[in-house]
Amino acid sequence: MTAPEDAPPPEPSDAIARPLWLRILRLEFLDGIIGTFQRWLLGALIIGVGPGLALWAPLHREDPKFVLDDIGNHLIKVDLSLGDRIQMIEWGLWSLLAMGLLYAGLGLWHRRRGDGRSLPEVYARLNLQLVPVGLLPVFSALWTEQLEARLHLLSLTLIAVSSAIMGAWYYHMLSARVVSWRERLAPLERRAVPELLMTLLVLGYAWTFGYLSVTDHHNLGTHIYDLALYDNTFWNTAHGDSMACSYLRGGTHYSAHYDPIIILLAPIYGLAPRAETLLWLQSVWLAMGGVPLYLIAKRVLGNPWQALVVMLLFYLAPALHGINMFDFHSLALMVPLVMWMIYLLDVGTPAALVGYWIMLGLLLLTREDMPFVACSISIYAIATRRRVTGVMTILVAIAYLIEIKSSSRALLSGDKESYSYSYYYEEMIPKGKDGTDEGLVGLVTTALSDPVAAMAVLLKPPKLVYFGKVLMPLLLLPFFSGRKVLLLAYGMLFIGLVSRKYVFSVHFQYSAVLLPFLLMAWPDGLNNVSNSRLVTRLGLDPRRLRNALVLTALLATALVSAKFGAIVPNREFHAGWNELKRTHDGERAERYQEMLAFIEKIPADASVCTNSTIGPHVSNRPVAVKWPSCRAAEYVMMTNDDLKKKDRRRLDRMVSRGDTEVIAESDAFILLRQLPKEERDALRKQKAAERRSSRKSSPRTRPRPRDDEADEADEADDDENPYHDADRDEDEPAAKPSPPDRGRNDEE
Repeated sequence: MTAPEDAPPPEPSDAIARPLWLRILRLEFLDGIIGTFQRWLLGALIIGVGPGLALWAPLHREDPKFVLDDIGNHLIKVDLSLGDRIQMIEWGLWSLLAMGLLYAGLGLWHRRRGDGRSLPEVYARLNLQLVPVGLLPVFSALWTEQLEARLHLLSLTLIAVSSAIMGAWYYHMLSARVVSWRERLAPLERRAVPELLMTLLVLGYAWTFGYLSVTDHHNLGTHIYDLALYDNTFWNTAHGDSMACSYLRGGTHYSAHYDPIIILLAPIYGLAPRAETLLWLQSVWLAMGGVPLYLIAKRVLGNPWQALVVMLLFYLAPALHGINMFDFHSLALMVPLVMWMIYLLDVGTPAALVGYWIMLGLLLLTREDMPFVACSISIYAIATRRRVTGVMTILVAIAYLIEIKSSSRALLSGDKESYSYSYYYEEMIPKGKDGTDEGLVGLVTTALSDPVAAMAVLLKPPKLVYFGKVLMPLLLLPFFSGRKVLLLAYGMLFIGLVSRKYVFSVHFQYSAVLLPFLLMAWPDGLNNVSNSRLVTRLGLDPRRLRNALVLTALLATALVSAKFGAIVPNREFHAGWNELKRTHDGERAERYQEMLAFIEKIPADASVCTNSTIGPHVSNRPVAVKWPSCRAAEYVMMTNDDLKKKDRRRLDRMVSRGDTEVIAESDAFILLRQLPKEERDALRKQKAAERRSSRKSSPRTRPRPRDDEADEADEADDDENPYHDADRDEDEPAAKPSPPDRGRNDEE
């Protein structure tokens, strides 16, 4: 059909109607440039400078300008010269030029290929593929020396941003292929390869952390509080004196903690009665927590390969490393027990419930506060319609708690024969009219009646950093786990309301009340988020999203572990008080062998008094005490090169008045033996006669305190220092690296 002859001619298009000079005058060419910049050019610029900036920093990392400064708020010392800054810009520009040539070459190749896509579309797709290249400066910044030790929040922010971007990139680029990967891996699943890998992960974790724990012990990095305490308790229990501990009030471990599980484990310790056995036992015990975690993740996710990733989230967690590496604690033993309880409760078969009750019994024997943990699990059981099991668990837990309170006063109350831990919650426990703490009742009533005070304690900045290290790598998914979120209540309250800074630290054992519950709830949170209605409304593919979340959590956990954990060497992780030394050679090995030579001079059944550093190496005997409470000890052994002046004077007094004699001495150690009573009494009478004779022949002077009275005053100060798992008053060491050639002395 043709247009009628009298119809008006069509109007020409803008490109034809407007002259070129007019289009230039109106700056219409800028629209195209801006559009190109928005579509792909900005991303290409960021990606282009990435490799240069990422490489420049590590090549200049040894420059002292990049060491973190101790002045002010621990900010990075910015001291780059103008030449340094210009050089940094040059590296970025050269990198941009190289990447520009890459883009140009790919553009020419695309034009020859002619696949129907426009050049901007090709470059936009290339930008998406090269997102990891653009993140290289972020990863390089994360590797800055001491960044994790001084700027925790910055490190966590960089990890969160890079992990989120990589997760989004993975969703768009690779997740669709995972379905085909799963099909290709099906023959391996039929041959139980995932279960074999699970076993290897368990063994690998147990060996790695058993080795690291023993190495730290041989480097003199362990302490009387708490390894020697448990070593002495295990030794006495294995030799028939159940739960006896010479370090503690009343001579029993029950004055501090109610943990009769030691009686059950003592036969294992008896096979090799020394502190190293406890360190290996703790590592293997914690490693076994990966088994129920793998089983529950496989059950919930239906994917054994993703279940293996969930195991890695557990084994790489810095909080688990802190539980494992800080000496030995009965609290650490709860970790695999609660994980088995949750898994067996979910399975719910009669045989599984029998296993549940066995694990509950072991859990209650672990420590005096485990009835509260059992009650949190029972609430979850009731919420999942296992009402009989839940109610019975509550009744058993309450009955056991009453038994503990009647036979031990270790639970937030103390007297002259036990220890109080209420000062952990000093901001939440009010004082009574008589000035004493109101204990557990005061803590509960304050939390319920004054939520503002509770939130003020919960939201302290250091505590938020701790929760960032624990929760951020898990993407907060445990809080979306449905009914399993009930399992998190006790741990969040225990750590959230505490006042002592060592409780909300990944370097100590207290994360045991929270970490296992977070991991057991994680697969349910992953499922609930990836299958939520919001995901459908956003047009996201649930399977691809789940794969992306798994990868994001693994990447975030790996980065947090590298900066704050024990596996990768860094400046932040401490095994309790001490920076972890991963090797035992050179001067450390010589010092350890010298110490063993001194210890061999002490009879196996003799009582020994030592400082905290030596204590765990001699505590496997009936009586071992902590310096300076040495009156009942037959031998005294001390580190000689880091004695305080007060301790040096006390040793000199002991020798000068004839109470002790020096058996062996070197630059590093000194060993003394208490003289027999007959010799000591005779020598004291002789010295007393000499003093009386000298007073008669010299002018009268003001009498000085007797040496033994001075010692009694010093020992009284030490006796008032209670036993706490990780908190000490006079004996608390600074959390700083120890010299490579010396063991840590917690009395510094």
